[in-house]
This record gives sequence, C-alpha cells and structure tokens, in this order.
Amino acid sequence: MPATLAEVPRGRASDQQLLEAGKEVQIGLNFLHAHNLAHNDVKSSNIFIDSMGHYLIGDLGACTIIGNQQHEASPLMRMENTFGFQSGQASAELDLAQLAVTLLDLRSGSFALGKTTAEHRLLPIKISEVQAAVNEISDDGFRQFLTTLLPSHILGTSGRP
Repeated sequence: MPATLAEVPRGRASDQQLLEAGKEVQIGLNFLHAHNLAHNDVKSSNIFIDSMGHYLIGDLGACTIIGNQQHEASPLMRMENTFGFQSGQASAELDLAQLAVTLLDLRSGSFALGKTTAEHRLLPIKISEVQAAVNEISDDGFRQFLTTLLPSHILGTSGRP
C-alpha cells in the first residue's frame, strides 16, 4: 500500500477513491480551520494513507494562522487568469481549492502538482484548465464534491465551472 497519494500513479485512482480521499482530508483541514490555521501546502505528497486505508493530511510545516501571507511554495499562483487568490493570504478557501486541484491532478496528471522541484511547484494553473477538468468528470458525486471545494470565482456565477 502506498504511504502517500503521491505514490499512486496519476490516472489510476477511480473517481470514487478520490472522492473518499477528498472527504477524509477535508475533515482534517476543517479541524485546522476550526483552530484558525491554514495548512497552506495541500498536495499529494502531504496526504498520507494509513494501514487501514484512511487518508490523513500531514506535513504541517507550512501551517500558518489564517490571514497571514501565503507561503511562497504554494502551487497556486497569484497571476492574471491563473488559479490563485488576489489577497495572497493563507485561508481555508485556499486549502480547499488546493485539495480540489490535487484531486484533479491525481485523476488526470495534467497539473504537475506534488513535485518536489521548485520549477514544478511554481507552475501557474490556469482557471480554464481547472474548469475544463471538472467538466470532464461524469461521476456526479465527485464533481459536486469538487464544486464545494472550489471558490465561486473559479466556478462562475452558476456555481458550476
């Protein structure tokens, strides 16, 4: 059994497996957020799989108080037409969006997240790519879960990408 989601080959996990992983990780993130902390580095290598097959968020080294400046290593950039946030501050919204993009990357491998090199970690992710990836999902439960994680400015006014 892999130790982290980074060890799961891209495109090999089913939508149901990714949905289960996402829901379990969201519980951990909600705990941090309830204590006014943002994880600030949600990616596949920071999602651990225990011996019972449960998913846990780990590596709290980038955690910061919600509202503090965003950690530079975050894979979400603040560039025009890219996936990120204007304020540049750590937030619960950013953590959940990072989780959504991580799950999308695990599904397709198209976002180059979870890499250890700075070149990959700093790649901007275009909003249109996130929208297209969500639109490709045929599993209603997984698609709806992702839409609850993504902020409204990514989804547009209708609540759907």
